[in-house]
Amino acid sequence: MVKYKDKIKLLREYFSSLSFSTFDLMAGMTSTLIFYYITDVPWIMILFPVLLTLRGDLAGVFTGVLTTSLHTGQIRPRFTKNTGYYYGLVSAILTLSYSNGVISSILIFIYLTLNNPRPFLEIFFISLNTFLISASISIIITSATAFVVARKGLDPDVYVYPIISVINDVLIGINLVLSITILQPWNENYFLLMGTLLTAFYTVLLLLNLKRYHKIDAFRKTLKEAYIVILIGLFFSLINGIILDSETELIMKYPQILVVYPAFIALLGNQGVVLSSQLTTELHIGIIEPNAKILYNREVYERGLYILASSIILYNIYAILSSILTLNFDPIIIFKLSAIFTLAGLLVFLILLYPLSILLSVLIFQKGLNPDNFMISIITTISDFTGLIALIEFSTIFL
Repeated sequence: MVKYKDKIKLLREYFSSLSFSTFDLMAGMTSTLIFYYITDVPWIMILFPVLLTLRGDLAGVFTGVLTTSLHTGQIRPRFTKNTGYYYGLVSAILTLSYSNGVISSILIFIYLTLNNPRPFLEIFFISLNTFLISASISIIITSATAFVVARKGLDPDVYVYPIISVINDVLIGINLVLSITILQPWNENYFLLMGTLLTAFYTVLLLLNLKRYHKIDAFRKTLKEAYIVILIGLFFSLINGIILDSETELIMKYPQILVVYPAFIALLGNQGVVLSSQLTTELHIGIIEPNAKILYNREVYERGLYILASSIILYNIYAILSSILTLNFDPIIIFKLSAIFTLAGLLVFLILLYPLSILLSVLIFQKGLNPDNFMISIITTISDFTGLIALIEFSTIFL
């Protein structure tokens, strides 16, 4: 295992990495624009968590494989003249993005049909457009970030995903609002024309993409191993959407909750991701043996301790910043928000994320599978689902 003799350096490294989730407050502020579209697109609160979770899952798969492959030499830190493994990986992520846009649209339509029916094309065009634009930009930014980090001699497992998860969440919020604005579902003729043209464009690119890269091992392996986890993420994120939609009154009364929501679940996910990513790389390289006893290893335990300490500091920063951003300076509300975020975060990390990040990494590796194709998606799905429930429950109690 990697030796961390300087504990101050360890805390600083984790804090600097996890603190990137603070920028997710930008995603939260962007998401408050959704309030302006609730009348014209009343199902939008259901879609937002679905987009956050699935985009995060896809970014997790891409980042996990990319960072480990940079360590092992399967991918070079550059865009041009890279390996077939890299281009196959990119192709798989774009394919998954397209299919997730289709499947999520169908599931949301089915749910709404039973409650508040909406036209399928309205859901489909907005979802697909948001997914694919975000995926394309995310791949470019993720690759560039990983390449720069690797060239600087830093550990991509520690820095890349926390940075990219923030960017992805901001992109989701911005692109969701932009997709609605560009497609204009309230303007039926324009909406059908623009939506059809964009879908045709995406479909042609997908077919060309499949034709060129479907035989590459990275494409087939990533698609095969990641898809089941992403489908699970889709199911739980839909439940998140329903929960968030049912709490619209509370959220509109205390917009700090929605402002912090992307940052809160991002920070939770990042805690587990950093832990499992370092462990996965060490398993691949052979530094450690795939044994459940790792859970009690002193160095791994210290990693969890410093990750937790960094997170507690950030939860309190979220309470202050969200109040500033929403122009609510009531000290009692700030104190309550601090308690909500800290207690909800501690509960989820200690009971679920810390043990699962370690045990599942080892178990998947023992089965001869690549943990990078599973772990980040599993962790982000668990953190998104349980994090929202904990956040809403503690908000109901304290507020």
